[in-house]
Amino acid sequence: MGPLPDPSLDDLGTDFSDTGDGDIGMMKLGDNSSGLNHSFAYNGVFFDQPCIVLSLSAQEVSAEEKSELETQLKEDAENAFFLPTGLNVTLTLTPDGSLMSMNVWIGNSSLSINRGPAVDVDIDGESISGRDGMSSKEFNNEELSFHAEFETEIHF
Repeated sequence: MGPLPDPSLDDLGTDFSDTGDGDIGMMKLGDNSSGLNHSFAYNGVFFDQPCIVLSLSAQEVSAEEKSELETQLKEDAENAFFLPTGLNVTLTLTPDGSLMSMNVWIGNSSLSINRGPAVDVDIDGESISGRDGMSSKEFNNEELSFHAEFETEIHF
């Protein structure tokens, strides 16, 4: 028997029309919530496979960080990877938009999974749009959930 399919976004029971305090989404851990306000995407390589890395974060990626990542990608595309500071969800997607992996960073803790979150993306040339979310996952003895709707340019 193969792996179970990831849930669809409709199965999450999340109201994507309400992004709460965030411009593009919301993350909740236990009784605390935080807005996801920024999205950033770039073409990369994940275990020798071409990919699109999409980061949804509370803080904006600075021009300096973007420039540094672009330099790293030119020098060694297979080892260049960017993790934004602060609270974020980073999705690694196949070029057609299927989920390869997801990392959630909150404070000094992280959660890495390769199934469970629902992702629905549309890749159109140099842009990516869509929505993603996760209804509930235990993280540091609390329940973690998030949802986001995004549209952003794919860099590099």
